[in-house]
Amino acid sequence: MKYLAATISLIILIIGLPIGGCITQNQPTSDLPSNKYVAIFEMISENPNVTMIEGRVPTVMEPPRPPVFDYDGSEGLLRNEITINDSLKMVYGTFYFTFSYERRRGEMDVRGIYSLPYKVDDNLTILGVDHNGTVQMSYQKQIINLTIGDRWVSPLISSWTENKNGTMKFGVYENGTIKETSEPYNYTTRYDTTMYVENKGIFDKSNIK
Repeated sequence: MKYLAATISLIILIIGLPIGGCITQNQPTSDLPSNKYVAIFEMISENPNVTMIEGRVPTVMEPPRPPVFDYDGSEGLLRNEITINDSLKMVYGTFYFTFSYERRRGEMDVRGIYSLPYKVDDNLTILGVDHNGTVQMSYQKQIINLTIGDRWVSPLISSWTENKNGTMKFGVYENGTIKETSEPYNYTTRYDTTMYVENKGIFDKSNIK
């Protein structure tokens, strides 16, 4: 009986060792310290080289320049845009690099993320962030680990065509005077939309002005 009890104890010990090892190995990495946060910049972009299908554009089409994204707080803007507290984990800025005002042209949206997971939109969810500033995301069920300085580019989000027509008025210099004239336009363009997400780094909350 003593021999049997000793054998059973040895078997239990042997079985227990790999189980304990698996539990330790699968434990999540430590969270971001409460005095730190990670900044993420997202650009939702229409292809700057818009495909001209038919006709010609009478004026130069240029996407807007992005406004300042005060992700490190050095410009004195961030404190007015979000709440700075111990729960703040991420500062998330989205810029809409589009050609149309209907598609939020030139708009910068800055938000604070205070709990995770966080759903950014229908496709993108922030799952977590570790003490090194690596952000784990899910995009259409694809898991992405975004380390500091990395940029992830999405596949094509949407593609569509638009037809525009009208009359453009402009001045023409002729014989020493400027004469007003006009020119009709009619063109069809194709727009392709993608996005990228960039990890700007890990920052100390105490440095925010």
